[in-house]
Amino acid sequence: NDFALDHKDIRRAYQEVFSRATSRIFVTNAYFLPPTKMLKALAAAARRGVRVCVILAATTDVKLVLFAARGLYPRLLKSGIEVYEWAAGRVLHAKTAVVDGTWATVGSSNLDPLSMRQNLEVNAIVKEPNFGAALEKMFLEDLDQCRRISLSEVQQYGLIQRLLSWFAFRLRHWL
Repeated sequence: NDFALDHKDIRRAYQEVFSRATSRIFVTNAYFLPPTKMLKALAAAARRGVRVCVILAATTDVKLVLFAARGLYPRLLKSGIEVYEWAAGRVLHAKTAVVDGTWATVGSSNLDPLSMRQNLEVNAIVKEPNFGAALEKMFLEDLDQCRRISLSEVQQYGLIQRLLSWFAFRLRHWL
């Protein structure tokens, strides 16, 4: 089935470029529940000294996805990944990534199970330094509209927040 192969192509492209990154990975994603291999690739990049930053939604139309994504924050932060939440007052809808300023993707695919498995998605991958530099510049400008999340903040989440995040994360494959 070509449709299933297309999903694997998007996932594989992200994982491969994250594994090869040498200096920086900037990801903006509305629904962030990436597959385990992708999370491991991001964490490994951060451990190699690559600056890994993600801009994620602070508000969303699917609350369980937000809680599930927040359930990943401790793991991301402990791996050295910088986590930012979009605080511009509008729902974050972007799905972009730029790696080392030369590889970039823009598309409809979130890094979540639904996009990676079921939804009809398309991403353009551009390997051109001028495009990568422009997308990277936009990402850095977008950081001004974000709030950086700290590990100490996440560790102070209340019991209800932690339970909702735990429960929602367990349901991530169906969200």
